Amino acid sequence: MIQLVEAIVLGFIPAFFMLFCTLVGLGTEVPHDIAGALQHFAAGILICSIGIELLPAMKNASGVSEVFASGVGFFSGVALMIVVGNLCPELEEDEDEEAEKKKEEAVDPPKDRGIPRNNSIAGRKTSMLSMAYNRSGSGSFENQFPISNISEETPLVDNVTSQNKPFPTALLVTVCVDSILDGLLIGISTAAGPSAATMLSLSLSVEMSFLGLTLATAMAGYPSKSSVPASFLGPAFIITGASIGSLISSALSSNPTALIGMLSFGVAALLFMVAEELLLQAHENGKHVWWVDVQLYVGFFVSILLGKLVPE
Repeated sequence: MIQLVEAIVLGFIPAFFMLFCTLVGLGTEVPHDIAGALQHFAAGILICSIGIELLPAMKNASGVSEVFASGVGFFSGVALMIVVGNLCPELEEDEDEEAEKKKEEAVDPPKDRGIPRNNSIAGRKTSMLSMAYNRSGSGSFENQFPISNISEETPLVDNVTSQNKPFPTALLVTVCVDSILDGLLIGISTAAGPSAATMLSLSLSVEMSFLGLTLATAMAGYPSKSSVPASFLGPAFIITGASIGSLISSALSSNPTALIGMLSFGVAALLFMVAEELLLQAHENGKHVWWVDVQLYVGFFVSILLGKLVPE
């Protein structure tokens, strides 16, 4: 019961930040360098947490059964993250679309569409926004918001309202899937000790804040009676996932082999999150700013300090 309460409390931290950013993030755009610095900082905390708190379980696995469980859990984590990533793939243009785009740019230079491709919440999760519009049944995102009709000064909110588009349900479902997975990782990490779960909760708070901003952008202009309740779904799924993860880890605590497999699953999922999400999103614009990159190491060292403050 104590472990379950701990998981719920730690799950509440990223849930709160996600809800806060969703409710107040309408029309807000975080500067790319600031966003990149925070993402590097979160990645540093995660890397340190993996190495100190979770990786020893894999390293200390002994016997055929424990080593096998470690491998199964690890690659299951990789597979699950790939599946979740495919729910919101990067919307890349093919050669014909690229050629057509160049022709259009030659005639009429593109204006800001309200959601820049390389903004602070770009990457896998920003691509969910375009996918949600494309699945809405009202045509593609580009067709609903043509370049020629949107100037740099025209906010996306007005266009969404005027077009009376259906609610972005596809995006909301994907956000809920991502949220429950992150909550599940928090719950699983409680099996490795309070410090592991605490540092993971803090780092995921940064990630879920950007996801909240993405959701806020998609729901801009919709009535509060639909957008406000939807804002609570992601945070609720984080806490739900944390509770489920804690219950699973508690049930497997008496089975060392199964526990090693579960912690190995967490290692793979977190490594994927660092390498394929946080750091890729931070460098979407292809630039490296020294003080932004340094935050990776600052986060790593802060994680070590937090480990000394949090009891084992």
